[in-house]
Amino acid sequence: MAHLVRGSMLDYVEFDRDLVVAKTIVPDSIAGQRLDDADVRNRFGVTIVKIKTATGRWEPASANTVPQTGDTIIVIGSSDRTERFCTHP
Repeated sequence: MAHLVRGSMLDYVEFDRDLVVAKTIVPDSIAGQRLDDADVRNRFGVTIVKIKTATGRWEPASANTVPQTGDTIIVIGSSDRTERFCTHP
């Protein structure tokens, strides 16, 4: 089933009712913060697994990764939580 890509989501793949992967732009709410400090998993219930910075290369995301405004990230989580995170300012 195709899913409507909306908000800042650039791509969206649904593997199951409760597992999706999305490509999106870094939301302002976490830009400039270490992922560990932004507490993305606890606040939003998603995991950021990859980041594409100004270098143009995809890198693994870690607790020490600091995404910047304009970076692209790959997020994994449930459908509703991923959509909420990707449309969160």
